[in-house]
Amino acid sequence: DKKFKRVHYDMRNDALPFEDTSLDTIYCSHVIEHVETEHVKKFFSESLRVLKPGGVLRIVCPDTEYLYEQLINHPEYFSWHPLYKSSISGSATNCFIDEVATPKIKLENFGLSMDISKYNYDELVEELRKDLIFDENRIGQHINNWDFKRIFETGKKVGFLSINKSRYQGSFCSVFRGRDIDLTHPEMSLYIDLQKKV
Repeated sequence: DKKFKRVHYDMRNDALPFEDTSLDTIYCSHVIEHVETEHVKKFFSESLRVLKPGGVLRIVCPDTEYLYEQLINHPEYFSWHPLYKSSISGSATNCFIDEVATPKIKLENFGLSMDISKYNYDELVEELRKDLIFDENRIGQHINNWDFKRIFETGKKVGFLSINKSRYQGSFCSVFRGRDIDLTHPEMSLYIDLQKKV
């Protein structure tokens, strides 16, 4: 039995509390959708700093592009979502907004300047990200949305060499293939492995 020491870390305010090139892997599941983009970029940079050459950062988050495709083509997909059957706010659109821009679910027309159906995917997700900020009293709210393209571009900018779309319990990195990992919302998640240059 390995004993693990809990290390407190605030992504919005702290540097990762590890020495340069000291870690083999970092696993971040369902976090980056809850903080602003600037803090995610800093976390990626910090991860690159503390990973050893060849080390891997695994990011898991709601797959915004996949959720959008389901909303447009198969809205019944959201039947697993708690809001779907709600008599007050039940609709696939509300479920989608809850997963990508939670605070906007309460706004008229989700705070959008035109009907949601008039937007293409890129315009919509950018518009939904606008003006959302972290709220300490509602830490579970989704205030940011991510897809493979955004994570790929962010990872490349900070210096990751290899960025691969992965699968549920299907990483090329064996550490991330255990049955005790990837347990949060696999039905809607995006899995990406970012590897530091060897």
